[in-house]
Amino acid sequence: MAPQASKGPEIFNKMLQRYYAANTVKGTFELVQTAVGSETAKVRVATSLQVAKPNKVFLEQVRIPRSTEPEVRNHFSAVSDGQQISYTVPRDMLPFGSRDRVWEAAPPTISQCLDMVVPLTIDRSLPLAVSFYNVYEINEFSKKVSALQFVDETNYDGKSAYRLKADYAIMNVKVGSSVQPVRIPAYIFIDKEYNLIGIAYEETIAQENLRVKITSQWVVRLTVDGPVDAALFVVPKTSADR
Repeated sequence: MAPQASKGPEIFNKMLQRYYAANTVKGTFELVQTAVGSETAKVRVATSLQVAKPNKVFLEQVRIPRSTEPEVRNHFSAVSDGQQISYTVPRDMLPFGSRDRVWEAAPPTISQCLDMVVPLTIDRSLPLAVSFYNVYEINEFSKKVSALQFVDETNYDGKSAYRLKADYAIMNVKVGSSVQPVRIPAYIFIDKEYNLIGIAYEETIAQENLRVKITSQWVVRLTVDGPVDAALFVVPKTSADR
């Protein structure tokens, strides 16, 4: 089936409207990145979240497997009970010795809660942006997307879904030369209830005499306006609590 130019943006905007209108969002999404070059490597970032308007938040991201590199973040969490927000910070960013968590007054909206912590997240992606319906993060994704089109109906993660295709701007880095932006095909999967359920794209990075193919795939399993677990909105009292 040939891509349809007008239907793609319509489906995408209906998906955005669903999260904009949501009072609660709860569930998980997982990014799997596979790099194939002289060797094959796979990294997962698993995200669990629960948000409830106006400003209650639970967010946790874990890198699997853990990296031993000091600059790589393996874990992030943030919790807001509506009054106070607490989130983890790399220890080298804080003058508090062994403490790796800070506490502040909670912003008034879930979107502003994400504004506060998003630079610290491990997977800063469209699933995260729509869960909190953060306009800035959604716009940052949209700036990279052009020629959004409906391709066909397919099955993704066991669900019937609309498959959209877009030209997605990435940075293709070649050692020894200036960084050049390139566009690659990216696929966005939205189910028949207009839930975002997946994203996938593939890019190639050239390094010296080696070309590495990197596949990025998100599987999104979020429930809109379902029941939430109040226990997840309890702010940790110490770094050891969560």
